Amino acid sequence: MRRHKHQNDDYGVRNQSLHPEREAELVRYIETLTERRLPPTRTMIQQFATY
Repeated sequence: MRRHKHQNDDYGVRNQSLHPEREAELVRYIETLTERRLPPTRTMIQQFATY
């Protein structure tokens, strides 16, 4: 049984690599590349996420 569940309520948000708004931008970027038939590579995604 867990005690103090309220302490972990926002655990997922704190442990995200990207801010939710930045993540949404990344999703749009990937969708745009996909529409252009340019599958995003891991490197492309990593570079986008670091800027």
